[in-house]
Amino acid sequence: MIEDPLDADDEAPPPRRRWLIITVLGVLAFGIAVATLSLRGGPGGALGCDVQEWAARVGLSGPRHDPSQVIVLVAAFADDPAGAMQQRLLGAFDNSRGLRPLRTCRVLGASGVAPRDAAAALRQQRRADALLWGEVQPDGEAIIWVSATAEPPATWSPLRLGTLAAAPALHAGLAEVARVMVLSSIPAPDERAQRTLAEALAERLPPVERILTAPLAELDPASRRSLAWVVANGAARLGELRGDAVQLRRAVGLYLQLRSGPLAAAPADLQAVQVSLGRAYLALSALDGTSNAGVDAITALRAALTAAERQGSTIATIQVREALADALLAAGLRQGSLAGIEEAAGLYRAALTPELRQTAPARWGEMQMRLGTALAELGTRSKDPTQLEAALPPLLAALEVRTREADPLAWAATQNRIGRALLALGEARDDKARLEEAVATFRLALRDAARDRAPLAWAETQYDLGRALMALGQRETGMALLNEAEGTFNNALLVRRREQVPALWAETREALARLGLDLAARGGGKTRLVQARADAEAARDEYRRLRNATAAQRAEQLRDRISLEIEL
Repeated sequence: MIEDPLDADDEAPPPRRRWLIITVLGVLAFGIAVATLSLRGGPGGALGCDVQEWAARVGLSGPRHDPSQVIVLVAAFADDPAGAMQQRLLGAFDNSRGLRPLRTCRVLGASGVAPRDAAAALRQQRRADALLWGEVQPDGEAIIWVSATAEPPATWSPLRLGTLAAAPALHAGLAEVARVMVLSSIPAPDERAQRTLAEALAERLPPVERILTAPLAELDPASRRSLAWVVANGAARLGELRGDAVQLRRAVGLYLQLRSGPLAAAPADLQAVQVSLGRAYLALSALDGTSNAGVDAITALRAALTAAERQGSTIATIQVREALADALLAAGLRQGSLAGIEEAAGLYRAALTPELRQTAPARWGEMQMRLGTALAELGTRSKDPTQLEAALPPLLAALEVRTREADPLAWAATQNRIGRALLALGEARDDKARLEEAVATFRLALRDAARDRAPLAWAETQYDLGRALMALGQRETGMALLNEAEGTFNNALLVRRREQVPALWAETREALARLGLDLAARGGGKTRLVQARADAEAARDEYRRLRNATAAQRAEQLRDRISLEIEL
């Protein structure tokens, strides 16, 4: 825990000799001078204003920050000359869990730049992980906004804090609410950061949920609606981070109440409600393939897109189109719908404007990778090599901004997608050269798919390398490549454990069963076949438990084929 200088004892120090007093006063004067200079910020820039900076124990920052730091900026509030609201938010980030306030800041936008524009610039420049700002109304009510580097502001509603008389429960718990607002919005660049963020959210969310259940007299309607939004965002983020369907359903329930009913949000906020609802449904559909959550996600996001287009908001329209494309791609992959994947590809293409490349290069690179992924999936499922070839240019373009130096994990993820496209192309055209490129690309990706920071990504690349080695080994003599493939599949199982990721565990066991057939045909004998049958049965049983009938049938057919080979 970091010691906070604001928590120091206020008692007067014991008497000291004259020289010691002079020395201490000199050091203090020097420190005050340095602090004063540092608080003036950069010369002439609106973003050079003084800020609040918290050093946290959690590793939740972007690639340009020290991974042990989270930078949260709290601007002085407009129409709050005494700085009372800012000081209250300072109290939200005390020494608990290692959060420490350092110093203060003037009103954001005091130099003529609107707070929203300053927030967007901070996100683009990655000068902070999150920004808290707002304004105080004449009657004492306040509006508090949170903006973060990884989240478009159009999907987040402000916290509307009623007066102390109207919302005493919310005022009493403002510190916890502010923490949840920040934790729900800051980026988590790798799996280690995601686990730590989930831990922090799991601790902070329940007290805020309890405030939401306060009696009517303790929360005015506007404050209750805002608090419900905060809780919904926190539950949705926690559900996504932990793969927790209970939390996601909790978020969906609150978003539905914000869409209609006693907690219904203002008409201007309904678009953001629809986007958040769609994203929560999308995350839920990834966990429960038997539900209608995927269809519900698409329905909610189409409604949000209609609203954004009606309002004429270009930025919001682009953001909603991207979210809808993600939902269509995910649903298309699960359902085998080529039409859904094609529509997703079209939406990604529409998002890839020159303006996006210039103003938000990271998002442009992400859209390029998603477009390439969609085209590769279209080519794989339709067995169309032309589509697979078309997937390579956008994936390679993504590397222009997702560089190894700036973001090694994003670079490795992009290389993995390129390797998958090459693998599918090599198999479709029976092209050994493309398969060799795929193997080389997966090996390259493994250099930065660090197991300690991103174990699931590392295991995915190990699995994909095994598939590429197996495909290449089937086209060459000898067992060297097939044996190496077996090693990479077993490496993947070090992380793809049945308890944590059962579907991925079953997928890898199924791959080992197919590999066992090849090894047996190259002289591995019945011992290999017996192990392969055990792998196929294990995959089949797990698929059945997960209620994936298609995969279970495929594994059953593989098991029968291996049994026939054993009997011959």
